[in-house]
Amino acid sequence: MRAGGYILFSLGLGACNSASVPRVNPAPVQVVGAEFGNVSLPVPDSGSTAALRRFLARHPLTEYVEYLDAPNFPNMAMQGFSGPENRRIEVLFEDLQPVAGSLNVWTLKGKTRYRENIQPITGQIVLNRMRRLAPRRPTEPNLETYQVSESDGEGLLGAFPPPPGFETVASYTIRGAFCWAQPRQPGNGYLYGLVDIDLAQCRNGRYMPQSVRFTEGAKGGNAKFEGVWTSYATGHTRRVVFVQDVLLYGTRVFQRFTLGQRMPEFNPQYARLGWSGYWSGEEWWANPVAASETKL
Repeated sequence: MRAGGYILFSLGLGACNSASVPRVNPAPVQVVGAEFGNVSLPVPDSGSTAALRRFLARHPLTEYVEYLDAPNFPNMAMQGFSGPENRRIEVLFEDLQPVAGSLNVWTLKGKTRYRENIQPITGQIVLNRMRRLAPRRPTEPNLETYQVSESDGEGLLGAFPPPPGFETVASYTIRGAFCWAQPRQPGNGYLYGLVDIDLAQCRNGRYMPQSVRFTEGAKGGNAKFEGVWTSYATGHTRRVVFVQDVLLYGTRVFQRFTLGQRMPEFNPQYARLGWSGYWSGEEWWANPVAASETKL
């Protein structure tokens, strides 16, 4: 596992339409589908529902939750890339609740920010597949020990081995779908797509949200929500990707995405796209929500 602290988070599912929250069988372990109104969610094409059911029976995801408002975490919102320019977009999960009777369906309430336009969201995440990932090849970067840096061409500096017992012995991805809706007003829309949550099985038996490869699963993001934003008014769509570890994932989006070693910051070259102030600690989600004027 990566040194320097582990940023864990709960994963919630919320309905795009509150009336569309699914009823589920109150069995102890139930892996169910969900309805999102008129939205047809993509279905993950790999992994096993049975494997996920067995895992959740023994390891509820809430066991791995660390609050998003942890005082040592400088930027609590999940960071994202929007559109062909990969402009910055952010999402914060404020209330995450499992649907009664199901371990794989969660409801959420939160906020998004795009170009200073802050909008509330409600939605769901449905997790329905799990698969074991192939081991990291010797030629691939070791994401367990990375430190983001401009010191080499890859933007990574492998420097800190994981603490004893936290060495990765196997890695998995939990896959599913999500749908988050903004209020129905001019300029707003809904987001939907696929989610990948990477879990590393440690030598001590614990499971930690941790990417180990750039080529599979969350691809360095620990958790990745990838899909599209769709305008209510026009049907216009735009690609969006949110990740939990933007400093690492971003090195595969932009060249020299970060500068610095001990406390890396976004490269000022990308400030025009909103990428600045990672360590500012700005609590933008506490700001009043205004009428939407900025389209994604």
